[in-house]
Amino acid sequence: MKKVIIAVDAGGTSTRINVIDKDKNVLFDKIYACGSPAVLGDDDEAFANIYGGVSDAYAFSQDECFIEAIIIGISGLDVVKNIDKYKLEFEEAFNAEVLITQDAVLAIYSIVTDMHNEGILVLSGTGSAVMAIKNNQTRLYGGWGRLLTEVGSAYTTVRDLINSMIRNYEAGNEVTTLGKRFLERLGYSNVKELKYFVYPSTSTKIAGHAKFVSDAAHIDNNEEAIAILQKGGYDLALDVQNAYKGLNLSSDAVIGFRGGFISNAPIMQNELILQLEKIGINLKVVAGDKDPIYGAFYMAKRMGYLC
Repeated sequence: MKKVIIAVDAGGTSTRINVIDKDKNVLFDKIYACGSPAVLGDDDEAFANIYGGVSDAYAFSQDECFIEAIIIGISGLDVVKNIDKYKLEFEEAFNAEVLITQDAVLAIYSIVTDMHNEGILVLSGTGSAVMAIKNNQTRLYGGWGRLLTEVGSAYTTVRDLINSMIRNYEAGNEVTTLGKRFLERLGYSNVKELKYFVYPSTSTKIAGHAKFVSDAAHIDNNEEAIAILQKGGYDLALDVQNAYKGLNLSSDAVIGFRGGFISNAPIMQNELILQLEKIGINLKVVAGDKDPIYGAFYMAKRMGYLC
């Protein structure tokens, strides 16, 4: 029978499930509902969504394949109090080894692939986090969420623009060109109306305007937008520095970027690398395998599966 793994990437918007064989062929690929307990606010609902997808993948595979492992990467896993309960349920239902970890762990394995033993992942989409790896030991930095220490994300980029507009307004200055364009985008005429946007909006809705800032920087060369992205890169560099020191990485370490925001924000990436170089941390930038779910494949190989 063909050896396979079931790979799960459960994010804040949707859950992707693959069946992957030892040659990295994808035999099954489907999208299911959100599997993030942090987003849904309900552990049982999140794992029920994941369970349904794994059930489909298992039914697809069980007659002709030997499922060696089910590797599940979940966004917002830290809010789950009893991971072992769900792990046991999956193992009993599917008769396979089950590993439940953070989605950032899958992402960093997709960066280092089977080529590197040390590396750092900078993950920045709606939210942000930094993950370090050394000889299969991983450690997360950041990832505390927008209400705590989050920096360099799509959400905080928009937040920083709004905060700048407020401070500028309270100092008695005129609204900047970028600020005026943002107000027009929202259909407002003055800074005070920003409250009507911020307070009723989800973090996802607010983060959805980050492309406006990114385009203003990269396409229009707007100095204020550039400065906001550079600030995000500077702030993320502090998390990367902590990750580098925390796992005692060496000059062999690589760095890669994941997430829809930072992947399309070279100004932020360049500022991050510049700040690291200023303190003597020189990391080789690698693309890795651009599909994060393949991190489960490389992780499985390093754990002795799919051999």
